[in-house]
Amino acid sequence: MNIAEHIKDAHVIAAFNDMAMRGAAKFALRDDGALLMIVRNKTTEEEVLFNVTRNGLRCLARVKI
Repeated sequence: MNIAEHIKDAHVIAAFNDMAMRGAAKFALRDDGALLMIVRNKTTEEEVLFNVTRNGLRCLARVKI
């Protein structure tokens, strides 16, 4: 997924790309337009749902798995 198509802030794009390259996160765009980010570390996994707007991201939900 090319995150830059949906987010315009260079700092956010760089942070997301870094997380994806390290294998710490995966991203998916849902049918309703929300961005789903799955974040993993050694002990936990977390799902974060964002609303993508012209001005950036708004966190809609955060669930630790």
